[in-house]
Amino acid sequence: MVDIASAARPLLDIRDLSVAFPGARVPVVRGASLSVRRGEMVGLVGESGSGKTLTALSVVRLVPPGVRLSGRVWLDGAGSEGSESGDDLLTLPEKAMQRVRGRRIGFVFQEPMSALDPLYTIGFQIAEAVCAQRRVTRREAREEVVRLLDRVALPDARRRLGDYPHQLSGGQRQRVGIAMALAAGPDLLLADEPTTALDVTLQAQVLELLARLRAELGLAVLLITHDLGIVADTCDRVAVMHHGEVVETAGVESLFSAPVHPYTQKLLASLPSACLPSSGERAGGAGRGAGGEGPLAEAIQLSHEFAVRRGLLQRTEGVVRAVDRVDLTIRRGECLALVGESGSGKTTLGRCLIRLLEPTSGRIVFAGEDLLALRPRPLRALRRRFQMVFQDPYGSLDPRQRVGSILDEPLALHTGLGPGERAERVKELLTSVGLGAELAERWPHELSGGQRQRVGIARALAAGPDLLVADEPASALDVSLRGQILDLLAGLRARLGLALLFISHDLGAVEQLADRVAVLYLGRIVEEAAREDLFRRPQHPYTVSLLSAVPGRGRQRLVLQGEAPSPLAPPAGCPFHPRCPVARARCAEETPPLESGVACFYPGELTAVNIWGARA
Repeated sequence: MVDIASAARPLLDIRDLSVAFPGARVPVVRGASLSVRRGEMVGLVGESGSGKTLTALSVVRLVPPGVRLSGRVWLDGAGSEGSESGDDLLTLPEKAMQRVRGRRIGFVFQEPMSALDPLYTIGFQIAEAVCAQRRVTRREAREEVVRLLDRVALPDARRRLGDYPHQLSGGQRQRVGIAMALAAGPDLLLADEPTTALDVTLQAQVLELLARLRAELGLAVLLITHDLGIVADTCDRVAVMHHGEVVETAGVESLFSAPVHPYTQKLLASLPSACLPSSGERAGGAGRGAGGEGPLAEAIQLSHEFAVRRGLLQRTEGVVRAVDRVDLTIRRGECLALVGESGSGKTTLGRCLIRLLEPTSGRIVFAGEDLLALRPRPLRALRRRFQMVFQDPYGSLDPRQRVGSILDEPLALHTGLGPGERAERVKELLTSVGLGAELAERWPHELSGGQRQRVGIARALAAGPDLLVADEPASALDVSLRGQILDLLAGLRARLGLALLFISHDLGAVEQLADRVAVLYLGRIVEEAAREDLFRRPQHPYTVSLLSAVPGRGRQRLVLQGEAPSPLAPPAGCPFHPRCPVARARCAEETPPLESGVACFYPGELTAVNIWGARA
């Protein structure tokens, strides 16, 4: 139980913190001040490069040599009359600071795969953290590791002690990282973007875990994130950083209802309405079109299988059916969203539709043409009518070509324009995606993430397509950049009459952009409906869980336990039944067909309480 008197004063009090790199004329972090009380969760939000992570690293002095820290970072708070109690972490000797790290302050790093050593088992690494802070026998350390893994709800913890990091999923690795941070029983947890690389259901599990640990252990948490929806759902107070400065600090309700600083107002304006605290009817859908002018692209019983090969001779040991007999129609001018967890088959289906991957079976019809029956030359001629925006803009742009050359290449391939006309068209393309013509002379590494994604969109538009397949086009971007890309896609679609296949696990973005939504689970469509119907009256339990996991206040949350089964050994019957809260004996024996837009024997049973907070 947290003592009321001690909870009234800060556990962590950062005053006028500045961080300067060698040779830099201006500090990267300038005069930052914020506090965290015992048992409190404070969100530290801002775009990439705003100084959030550097502020947290400075608290525990995990900064590169030569970096200058100034100001004060007090642990255990300051007296009410100004008499300072506790420790100034910036002036502590390094030996004393080593005792603070882990024992007083735990740190959850942003990327667990990088934070964990690939050469050692997870049991060894957590035991190392335990032994660094207290004297225990090997057996006691092992039991403590099992206890910690049980506490963070890692399934079958004792058996997983000998697993290496690469053998765990992203959500499981993040649980291991949290267990390591808790190994010495800290009072304060610094969690740096702990859900950034996770899809919506795993994100909900990690957030629920942090909330439970906070309640059980009385932990104070400084949660670093760029996702304001998460802040709305989990935090008590929030501090907003911009260009190295804390520009606003307020209670969550106050900040969302009446933001004061213009930058905070800008961040909130860029947040999809599905992620805002609920307040009656939701706005959304600017730039959506009616669609429905007839089918442009169709997948008919489409399947794609990957062979799993192992050993020196690469013998086939199994088959993964990434796409399993999918029927899908994209109408002219509409936006169809594909949603689902990582590994559900979204990207594979999108690539099969435009023959970047060859389907194992089924048919693909585009504008009346059977794509799988076309020979290479007519297929190449038709490719200009369907293009793709890839998930990773940096990986999809040739680092050895300037932006102008990258955009010129599809023009030379698919149009009859001469060099001068193509140069003018390159300028027009850059302008159409909100970039200056001068960027044609830049290299990809000289662009920001948002600029690179805009170049990727411009390249896809170069051939004048009718269909754009956008694979997680904003997943790697900050909230404001994400909003800009979504607005750009909506504007281009309205202006050019594009059909859009929007692949995403971000249901806030889907709510903003899509006309219809198809939900995938283990390669199968389990629900398909108009956006309004699916968001207001979801029928499949999996859809309900996805929607309820979207961060934001005013929703009843249904957190799925565990992760999706391996597609190498899918369960019999309904593939969702091992995780379904309404599954019955029939679900384990029979596979439900997709009828009336839902593949479930008991549709609608979880919609008695609408996930948006109102009665259904």
